[in-house]
Amino acid sequence: MLGCPAFLDSSALADLRELLSSGVAKSEVFVLLLSKGVLTRPWCLLEICEAMVLQKPIVLLELRGSRQEFSFEDAFALLSDLETNLPTHNPSAISELRTQSEQPLTELQETIRQALESARDRRVPHFNINGTANQLEAELVDFAECVAIATERNVKWVGGRISHLFRESRFSRRSSSSKGYSPSSRRTSKSKATGSVYIIHDLEGEAHASVLQEGILTHTQTKQCYMGTTTCDDDMEVSLERVASSGYVILLQTETVLMHPWPLLATYHAALAGVPITCVVVAESGYDFESVEPHFKHLDERLDAASLEQMSDVLSRWMPPRTVAGLQSKLYGLVPQIISVVYDSSGTSNQFVATIRDIHDKQSMMQENHRRRSGTFDDKERMRRRSSDAMEQLAMEAEKAANREKSKLHKKSRLRLSIGAVHGASPTRLSRAASSRENAHNTPEDSGPIVV
Repeated sequence: MLGCPAFLDSSALADLRELLSSGVAKSEVFVLLLSKGVLTRPWCLLEICEAMVLQKPIVLLELRGSRQEFSFEDAFALLSDLETNLPTHNPSAISELRTQSEQPLTELQETIRQALESARDRRVPHFNINGTANQLEAELVDFAECVAIATERNVKWVGGRISHLFRESRFSRRSSSSKGYSPSSRRTSKSKATGSVYIIHDLEGEAHASVLQEGILTHTQTKQCYMGTTTCDDDMEVSLERVASSGYVILLQTETVLMHPWPLLATYHAALAGVPITCVVVAESGYDFESVEPHFKHLDERLDAASLEQMSDVLSRWMPPRTVAGLQSKLYGLVPQIISVVYDSSGTSNQFVATIRDIHDKQSMMQENHRRRSGTFDDKERMRRRSSDAMEQLAMEAEKAANREKSKLHKKSRLRLSIGAVHGASPTRLSRAASSRENAHNTPEDSGPIVV
């Protein structure tokens, strides 16, 4: 990826005693992977000290996605007194340090502490092992940029997948008109805004929705991206029409989004209209996935009386009329099953673009799943399927015609054999003669004694 060799002791080293001279000393930059136990390993501590002594730039890379993540607070607590604290994590570490280094432990721990503090002053990229392909690539780009800064170089991506990571996504473009207010109207409308998006959110998620709206309009070919939260019935009706005519909707998951009438009504409306739903969870927002099913199961107990009354009033005016119980049942079987895209509002610009691409990829899968379930396809897909069906029909007709010809020849041969047998000829001899003559020319003039 970086176009330069990377030294990794597990694959490039046969003897630990050469680790410092063959690894750290010959490297231009030292990368420290921040995992939970990295500072409890004596050779890792020695490498950090060697990098400091040789004045090698140190870049920290925080590993995420596991339950045992690195903690700077725990690291500095450990380094406050290595001789006392380290044996509780690794009993043999102190003796190994004293064997391999003549530096006093107090100096060693101070050197390592300074290295961490100095490196942490710069941006610390992270690498989430459970991230999507887009997120992993974005994190690697962030890491490469940090290495470039540490080595005072400029990074330029040339060719390959990485260089095209942030190119614009493509949505199909259609008009945004919709007919009627009923959720089912989207199925019959000839004009659907597949290039429009609606972000469903509550007041808590309004700022995040605004950022995502700008990102979707900037980094994709989406023509329109609506957002907003409403409590007025007239505004709600207009907003629900936009939801039903959207190419897809985004349910922005924050701590309280499922506690308010509008997000519930809008999501239910989208589900009834067959609009694909993509869930985007705001990291560190307090959204609890484990509580979603119990929430919908006991929705009448979780919402206040005013919210339930408003929802019931709105649903009663739908065509056909709906009920809170129907909404509860539909969303109970739908929302917990949707795999969410993670949006980190504190992430880098590269990670933000990767989130937009994740949303695009996810909605594409949702739309394809919907088309497969409903049997509806766009014009291009419909023409492709018609062409395929026509070719298959022609092949079947050709096969039937060939079978008819074979059947005629078989009947003709049987007739010749029967006539020859009536006149006293041997059926075996006639069969051999017919076979040899048909293979030679297959003409009536060459049929010999079989023809009467």
